[in-house]
Amino acid sequence: MDFNKKDVVIGFIIIAVAVSGAFLYRKLKNPDTNIVSTPTPVSFQKDLEDSFKYDIPDGVDSIELKDVSSGLPAGEAGNGRGIATKNEVLADIEDPIKGYFYQVWTEENDNFVSLGKLQMAKGGWLLDYSNLKLDNIQKIIISLEKDYDSKMEKKILEGSFN
Repeated sequence: MDFNKKDVVIGFIIIAVAVSGAFLYRKLKNPDTNIVSTPTPVSFQKDLEDSFKYDIPDGVDSIELKDVSSGLPAGEAGNGRGIATKNEVLADIEDPIKGYFYQVWTEENDNFVSLGKLQMAKGGWLLDYSNLKLDNIQKIIISLEKDYDSKMEKKILEGSFN
């Protein structure tokens, strides 16, 4: 048999097309069944409850306290998040700088009313103010304070129930 180069090249091309066609057919007939799972987001409230080992009962009104510190430098204080109910506040914020503390406020009739100082707890900061028997709490604010007085100094976290 006498084969010239042209016949050999055409033969290789035919074999390559046939093999490619077989792979393509198999791929189309059996598509990848790799299922990409979407991670289930952990709720903000659940995440904080786990950090504090503290349970907020289902059905209780709660709000997320968002960072309003306007970019305080890291390590100075703030830079966190929190959750509040009508009776308590949980906050995951950095420790305040020496000589400062966190104070919780609510707003009544355009006046700020102190609910007390946040206390260090497992995993963050906590204040239970259920003993104050406040009926109409609509807004919660956490501030960074140097003096424990009736004047708010620097807002860190804030949230509203309405």
